[in-house]
Amino acid sequence: LHQIIINLVSNAVKFTSTGMISVCIRMVDEDEDKVTVEFIVADTGIGISPAKIASIFENFQQASSDTSRLYGGTGLGLAIVKKLIEGQGGSIEVTSKLNEGSTFRFVLSFQKTTVAPEMDTAFMDFYTDTDNIKVLVVEDMSLNQLLMKTILDEFGFQRDIASNGKIAIEKLQTKSYDIILMDLQMPEMNGFEATAYIRNTLHSKIPIIALTADVTTVDVEKCKALGMNDYIAKPVDEKLLFNKIVSLVRKPVNRVKNERKEVDNNKGNKLNFSDLSYLKQYSRSNPALIREMITIYLEQTPPLVSAMKEGFEQKNWQSLYAAVHKMIPSFSIMGLDEQYETMTKKVQEYARHHSEPGAANLPMQGHDVTTNQKEIADYILQIENICEQTCKELTPMLTQLISNE
Repeated sequence: LHQIIINLVSNAVKFTSTGMISVCIRMVDEDEDKVTVEFIVADTGIGISPAKIASIFENFQQASSDTSRLYGGTGLGLAIVKKLIEGQGGSIEVTSKLNEGSTFRFVLSFQKTTVAPEMDTAFMDFYTDTDNIKVLVVEDMSLNQLLMKTILDEFGFQRDIASNGKIAIEKLQTKSYDIILMDLQMPEMNGFEATAYIRNTLHSKIPIIALTADVTTVDVEKCKALGMNDYIAKPVDEKLLFNKIVSLVRKPVNRVKNERKEVDNNKGNKLNFSDLSYLKQYSRSNPALIREMITIYLEQTPPLVSAMKEGFEQKNWQSLYAAVHKMIPSFSIMGLDEQYETMTKKVQEYARHHSEPGAANLPMQGHDVTTNQKEIADYILQIENICEQTCKELTPMLTQLISNE
């Protein structure tokens, strides 16, 4: 079943450049012994012509030679899907319209069981013993450092923190690690420079996962070119991070389950600007960790806002880029509205564009430079305002957390 779903979804992803892909499941029938289930994988992709639908499940068939040339592959995946489904006594059919999309439906029957389902841990529970995984986190922002410490502690991993690439290299020369989580933008020695040194000078093959708040095609390609093994966006998805580490380290590991008593951080106070759901989730509602993260946010945010404003006013594009780049993860951590993260990323892109030689007078994304300047100035004003309001909102909450200890 896993292979069938993966093949159908992969096929949908390949041929869908815009719109959506959905996977739906419904029970068709049941009796005392078995259930019959229909699976539906639908997309809004390029579609299949009526003349080709009849042969779409045949070996090495695609809708046309143009499809093969543009999208790659042999078309063998759908043939495999049909054989797997029919081999289990099921059936599959497809409906499609050119340039509108395709819908694949298949039906399978399953025997009922009296075995109780295990609780979903959201992790690879079949791994055992995480205590022997040693992680080096290379990150300069205190808030992100604390978040990574919390997550890695929950995994049961051993971890060290380095504030920049230079310190990371010093640690690598005196201690062994299984994997490195490498931020890309850091002072003194950034993640790109550190990775190049690790690969070319230390000749180390230690797995490296890039941590970045700015996932662009350029960065991804640069990461691969320098020898990084993978990347993950900040703030990180906990399950995704765990699986990436496990797959690269390839050691038997498991998630350490640590139940903590949930605490109400708001005490009835309505939050207008922030939403601490993410923070509570990744701190496991530990009041001490929540208090420490809020403290760090309140300490680091005003200087970053000042650096952002000053960088824009003085047209110091590198300074502007560095400031907003460090601000982006905190928006999700503190649960600010997504629009402010979007604004900040636009400011970051603006700074990146203008930091390139000769780019200051070139139009950007179809708009003239003057319009962009006005838009960016407005974004910066809104970002400053939301950060100020969030700090005002979180300050009494921090006081309350401290008084409750």
